[in-house]
Amino acid sequence: MNYLEQMGIVGYLLLACSIISLAVILERLIFFLYNHPISEKWIIGLLQLQTHALPEDLTQELQHKRFGRIILELFSQRTMDPEERESLLSLRLLEVQSELSRYLQLLKILASISPLLGLLGTILGMIRSFDAIAQVQGPITPSVIASGISQAMLTTAAGLLIAIPSLLAYSLFQMRAASLMNSLTRQLNLLNQHIKHRG
Repeated sequence: MNYLEQMGIVGYLLLACSIISLAVILERLIFFLYNHPISEKWIIGLLQLQTHALPEDLTQELQHKRFGRIILELFSQRTMDPEERESLLSLRLLEVQSELSRYLQLLKILASISPLLGLLGTILGMIRSFDAIAQVQGPITPSVIASGISQAMLTTAAGLLIAIPSLLAYSLFQMRAASLMNSLTRQLNLLNQHIKHRG
């Protein structure tokens, strides 16, 4: 009998949680690896421009970055009414915030319910052991309660093994998202003020 069968229905629930958690972690890891904040040297270069035309190398560099395209859009709308440009900027920041936090709440939920499922498996395993004891007329041997105890320990361990990396990943991704959001917000505000002053 394999571990999954020993854990019973709770084991299959924990397996589903582990698969979803792993998928979310991999998706977010790839997202954050491929989406970096815009280099400060590019921002300084934009602030120091003496013309409204962007250099070709800078344009190409920004076009290949998710956050860079927002900066290009902001520059392309420099003749827009300031209030409308502020609204556009707020909308783009909300979109970025949504992208950065995508699936993170799901990861947090998985980190929360996995130990509870493990605890449920523990209780069911103990009930199973007590039922086995109740059905024995003679002396109680370890083999009688071994199956229930095994289920209890396995589900507890499985729940923790899912919850710990899920919670750790959630915390790290949250920190990374906050860092990216703060960096982008500061850079866009600087550029927006620059556009206002340039008129």
